[in-house]
Amino acid sequence: MEIAGITLRVLEIITVILCGIRLAVPPGHFRWERLWTKVLYWILIIFWITINAGNIYFFKFSSIGELITGIGIFILLIIFYDTYFWQVFVQFFIYWYTVYVFRHLYVFTLCYLEHIHLKNYVTVADGLGWHWIHICGMAVTISVSLWLCYRMKGAPLVQRRYKKDYRYLTLFVLAEIMIGEYLFNNDVEGFFIQGEYILFSTIVFICLFSVLTAIIFYKGYKDMQYQQQISDMNFEMLKRQYEMIQKMYTEKRMLLHDSVHQDVLILEYLHDRKYEEAQTYFEKKIAATKKRSRNRYTGIEVLNLMLNYEIEQAEEKAINVDCAVEVYHCPVDETELCIIIGNLFDNAIEAVKDLQDEHRQIDFSIQNPNGIFRIEISNPYEGERRKIEHHYLTTKKQNTEMHGLGLMSVKKIVEKYDGLMEISDKDNVFRVVVTL
Repeated sequence: MEIAGITLRVLEIITVILCGIRLAVPPGHFRWERLWTKVLYWILIIFWITINAGNIYFFKFSSIGELITGIGIFILLIIFYDTYFWQVFVQFFIYWYTVYVFRHLYVFTLCYLEHIHLKNYVTVADGLGWHWIHICGMAVTISVSLWLCYRMKGAPLVQRRYKKDYRYLTLFVLAEIMIGEYLFNNDVEGFFIQGEYILFSTIVFICLFSVLTAIIFYKGYKDMQYQQQISDMNFEMLKRQYEMIQKMYTEKRMLLHDSVHQDVLILEYLHDRKYEEAQTYFEKKIAATKKRSRNRYTGIEVLNLMLNYEIEQAEEKAINVDCAVEVYHCPVDETELCIIIGNLFDNAIEAVKDLQDEHRQIDFSIQNPNGIFRIEISNPYEGERRKIEHHYLTTKKQNTEMHGLGLMSVKKIVEKYDGLMEISDKDNVFRVVVTL
């Protein structure tokens, strides 16, 4: 029993610390990529594992030891990982304090069964040897921690879209810690831990984590609604754009069909030596063809169609578009390119359509230097831009919290390709730069 207890305790300490790190920060967020910083980091992790393992022979479980180790590991994560402070705080301490509470509960249960007052646990526990409750508790802790890491597949324990959500969850974590410190202390009444008190403490924490689960599921539901709105918006935009493309191809087919009859007529003119009539007809045909022809900005057909469509939409509203395109390669899927161009232009048109004539201007450019695909669009605007975190809301539509989805949709595609999206609104000019 002694060997099994010591072995499990060491395994538990290693598992809890490493799984806590994995669930708090996802891989790839290391602040420095130098070898010596990574070596220093792992040396410090091993140091904390050693410190925490130093009490296995006497204390079995030490509140002070757990607290010091938890804070030490958390400080290491803040120093060595490039992440948002409250995000790491919530993810790390939800996991760490849950383990802390579970250990307290099985210590309480041990004290109840062996009629030991909590104040005397540290001094008496060593004489008890490794109790079966110790063994079962450590086995459960190891199993659940490993299962969580496997289940999350490298993702953090709690994932939220907006940083403000982590600040709200921080309040929950602080409330959990205060309640836990009130319940699990050395001043518990009675000569030994009462079974009713253990049950009460368990129910309290089950209720707390039920509330946490409800909060997370509710926020997840709202995020799903939000994503559905973006999907619906993108679908409607793509539907409109594909209808436009279909219309253009239909026009080309009709033009090709009509040109056959026109060529027959011209041939008749030439056959009858009516050269002046043939020349006049040719000139009319060329003029009509030029009028119907679309600009070719690039060698990418989809991009040409999108730009022609969006510029026509702007010109119908008396908006001037300065388009400078120099591109030979597009790194994104055609559908996603339509979503990016469509959303950027729709936002710009919406912003300037009601401005005075001299301010109805959109500047658009695409550059492709050295394999980089860079899109930039800018337009003037009136009033103040509203934003939550880095999420811009439209100032033109009444239900503002339901709009501003276009930029979020573009950002999602840019992140998929590990690109960069920069937004600025200085000097009443709204500018978006997408680099892939």
